[in-house]
Amino acid sequence: MLTISLKRSESCGWNVCRRDTALFSNLTLEQAIRLARVVACDEHLRLRQSIQVDMPGNHHRIVLAHYTRLDGDCAGRALAA
Repeated sequence: MLTISLKRSESCGWNVCRRDTALFSNLTLEQAIRLARVVACDEHLRLRQSIQVDMPGNHHRIVLAHYTRLDGDCAGRALAA
């Protein structure tokens, strides 16, 4: 499964990352969540594989969206943040 992750940037903003590569950086948390979900949905539709969006929590990673191989589209698949 491919994971799109939100990570804190050095400048107190948030980065949208795929593996260890920042795709977008220095965003507000709201911008980062929305953009990560768009990127994940696009990758899911393009690659037809399971994709998850997550971010760090206090004790474990928080899943913000999950798109499975069986999903025909991305409508209604993002979890409430």
